[in-house]
Amino acid sequence: AAPDGSGGLHLAWLYTPPASNPRVYYAHLGPGIPVLAHISLTPDTARPDAPSLAPSPDGSCYVLWPERVTQPTRLWVVPIHPVTGAGTRRRLTPTYGTTQSSAAPVVDRNGILHVLWPVSVTGRNEIHYYREYGVPDTVLEIRPESIQNLSAALDVWGGLHFTFEGVVGGVPQVRYRRRTRDGVWDVSSALLSAPEDGYPSRLLLLAEHEEAVTLLYAAGSSSEPTWLARDRDAYPARGPTAAGEPPRPPSIALLRAQPNPVRAGAVLTLRWAAARAPRSGTVSFYDVAGRRLGRVALDASNG
Repeated sequence: AAPDGSGGLHLAWLYTPPASNPRVYYAHLGPGIPVLAHISLTPDTARPDAPSLAPSPDGSCYVLWPERVTQPTRLWVVPIHPVTGAGTRRRLTPTYGTTQSSAAPVVDRNGILHVLWPVSVTGRNEIHYYREYGVPDTVLEIRPESIQNLSAALDVWGGLHFTFEGVVGGVPQVRYRRRTRDGVWDVSSALLSAPEDGYPSRLLLLAEHEEAVTLLYAAGSSSEPTWLARDRDAYPARGPTAAGEPPRPPSIALLRAQPNPVRAGAVLTLRWAAARAPRSGTVSFYDVAGRRLGRVALDASNG
């Protein structure tokens, strides 16, 4: 399940009917949609794997899945519009000799689809990137270790961020890489986790803007994991310098919540990095699954 920017919730799942091949189903919940009506996106002859969702701010959505009916396994995609419904099912990229077994898709504020996926070839592992209407299948990363749990996120400026686990000696290591809003990629991915973290899992990437990113992940033993946070912030507290400051992000990206993550029963403090906080508006709260927990009106009567 994934929320969009219009108050809707998109769902996609894999279901295997009795004595039949698996099928990908899709449903949408939103304002004015009281009944959950689902549709099938794959024919009876298909053999899909688990789907991925990429909702758009305008309420539309892309559904992607690996298709195993032919070899090698390829990624297929269906665009879904809130008014016209499901579009034409198609391959994401032309057929090559590599397997596309999973996908990390996102849609930017212009409605353009971006997809990353891992590829394993003889002697190395790769991360590939595709952008609709511009960038075909492109190799971003080549690594000797195996790659798993690839995830992606967009910030408010349009920068693209992704994380993945590289398994070294049987131990996953969390790595991160970024593309700025101008289309410039970091030279290579950076290692974020430390050996003492144990076995990281359940990666959650929160991108405020292209210079401030928080990565949450569970680490430690599988029986007693601990949530850890790694921050990449280009605006730490510092004194004045002779050099000019870089441009600040939009005001929506300057709201900081502490502690983050917050535990049940704890007091949550909201602070603005800007000189003056907004005097009106609302703040909405979501859990890590994207579900809205509530909203609070801003009150500037006390300054």
